[in-house]
Amino acid sequence: MAKVLVVDDDQALANNIADWLKHDGHTVDVVSSGEDALQLSMFNKYAVLILDWALPGVSGYDVCREYRKSGGEGWTIFLTGKSAVPDKEAGLDVGGDDYLVKPIDLRELSARVRSGLRRAHLDFQRDLKVGDCVLNLGEQSLSNEVNSVTLTSLECSLLELLFRNEDTYFTAEALIAAVWPSNEAVSTGSVRMMMLRIREKLAKLGRENLIQSRRHSGYCISSKP
Repeated sequence: MAKVLVVDDDQALANNIADWLKHDGHTVDVVSSGEDALQLSMFNKYAVLILDWALPGVSGYDVCREYRKSGGEGWTIFLTGKSAVPDKEAGLDVGGDDYLVKPIDLRELSARVRSGLRRAHLDFQRDLKVGDCVLNLGEQSLSNEVNSVTLTSLECSLLELLFRNEDTYFTAEALIAAVWPSNEAVSTGSVRMMMLRIREKLAKLGRENLIQSRRHSGYCISSKP
């Protein structure tokens, strides 16, 4: 299972790609603009980015360029109607790893994703650890020597963001933008309820204080008292 970002302003195509990749076991976020893609990639470590070249506003080409400049390492596949060799060359030179010309076959795209993950040696099912608590992304579980609890997909995604950014505070709004599906109506109250449920699970490990909150700053994971 890998975390994938699909960026395409053709909503029907983007949803078809997402459904196909979810069937393959991947976690998929979908956005329709380059601006949203850049924002999400700041807070998430994606294994794969699938980028439409001709996006409104910030193009897929510019998204890839800025993503690479910021240190992004995900396997990047361009989707485009541009089939000329100079266009392919430009896409690969800016940091793209693969290039598919529309109309695409979803089976081929799925195979390209698998191939890219193998070649990039990206293992996003590895354990993440803060203090004595281990987040297993593959099993969607949280454990320590005391106990183990299972997580929902959303709880796991939220904890993954916090675990990968230990001691960094995220506001409720930033968490909504980074973790919740873009087509869901979510409030800051939803974030508070989610944090309450996660703290209840952490309490079973004796670590309910692992999640810390600060007014105006938001939430963070920290092993510090």
